[in-house]
Amino acid sequence: MSHQTANWSIWAHWYNRVLLDRDWRPDAMLAVLDGITRQDWGQGPSHINPMFDEVLTLYLGEDDPSLTVVTPLSEAYPVDFTFDTLQRVMRMIGIDDNMKHLRDPSIVQAFLDDAGQLRDDFRDFCDYAQELSPGGNYAGVLRRAASKVTQEFDRVEDLTHLRAERLVQLGGELELFAVSEQGRADLGGPLAGILDQRIGALKQLCRKHFGPSYQTLAPLAELRLDQIDQEGVLHVLDEAIGFIETLPNDDFQPLDHEGLLVLQDMRAELHVIRGAIADASGDAFRSLLEDRFAQSAGSLGLSLLRFGQKSKAALNKAGRGADAAIKTNKRLEGLADIIDGIVDMFPGGGP
Repeated sequence: MSHQTANWSIWAHWYNRVLLDRDWRPDAMLAVLDGITRQDWGQGPSHINPMFDEVLTLYLGEDDPSLTVVTPLSEAYPVDFTFDTLQRVMRMIGIDDNMKHLRDPSIVQAFLDDAGQLRDDFRDFCDYAQELSPGGNYAGVLRRAASKVTQEFDRVEDLTHLRAERLVQLGGELELFAVSEQGRADLGGPLAGILDQRIGALKQLCRKHFGPSYQTLAPLAELRLDQIDQEGVLHVLDEAIGFIETLPNDDFQPLDHEGLLVLQDMRAELHVIRGAIADASGDAFRSLLEDRFAQSAGSLGLSLLRFGQKSKAALNKAGRGADAAIKTNKRLEGLADIIDGIVDMFPGGGP
């Protein structure tokens, strides 16, 4: 992206405040500047300017309080996006604010040591589960969920783009199916015990290194279906991802291939949970699955909204700061708000 087509809104608002002798929030500006690295500067204004979105949202909120989004749910997206100047696509990345502490070399090495061992442990579990004969349906789901954890660990080398929130979420999905009676029966006692040990180690690793990620994702745990039709939710999410698969167009930048695969994978997880709800034999486990469906749908929905905001901002189509929850200025309070936001954001997103 050239300097001419980058979104310069933050600097226009900052300059106007300086000229008018208004408070330009130096503390907020300096907090962002302190976190910018030499590598960041080398990527140009299309990378730098969006780093000030929170300050821009602060400016806009002071100018018009109706534009300020304060609900924690609106910021609970598990992945973020940045514009790749060379490839001219949106790249899916981790939430950098939550990973700043991983830039300390000693902390990085401690994480690599822990993650490398745990990755090998999960690979062992996947190998054991592969040998089950014939093995039940839940054993296959557990093996697939464990393999996703190892795939996230394989990305550890690119620490600035570590998707900690995504890893925390995958651990939650794995634990959900691991506690089911059917899942434990499919695995058998010894292998179920091995999986329990692996999940315990994963939770310990995430708590140790990804503390801020739990705070980011906490609002998702409160989501419930609340009479929302599951098939309708799936339809809206399917349509939005289908639209993203056809990009680019004049309003949206395309998503990188890896990021698109993650969105498709999150959608596949939702369909697996939906199928498990239909097959659940007990009311308690069915209720647990329904809550997880709402949380996973919310997670995917927020990721789609975040992509839409960043993609539009990259083309200077956002109209205002990329941290506004959705273009209709709704404050996100529940799953219905997220789904409505997707319908508003993406053409063809409605039922």
